[in-house]
Amino acid sequence: MKRLDDKNIISALYHPVPLHKQKAFAHRHPSSADLSISDKPAREVLLLSTFSELMREEIHQIHQVINHAF
Repeated sequence: MKRLDDKNIISALYHPVPLHKQKAFAHRHPSSADLSISDKPAREVLLLSTFSELMREEIHQIHQVINHAF
């Protein structure tokens, strides 16, 4: 994500804290449960900021940065 930040491309992890680790859901999943499959998307799914005024060349730049970064 640093490369995206360096190019002023707004991004974030989609779920920085997996749902099963959030306080609101803690009572539903014991801490001993193996939910590693749920942990992986929390580390890997990227959220990109989009808006209707995004120009075609900006989309192309974002595409290029993502292809080179990942």
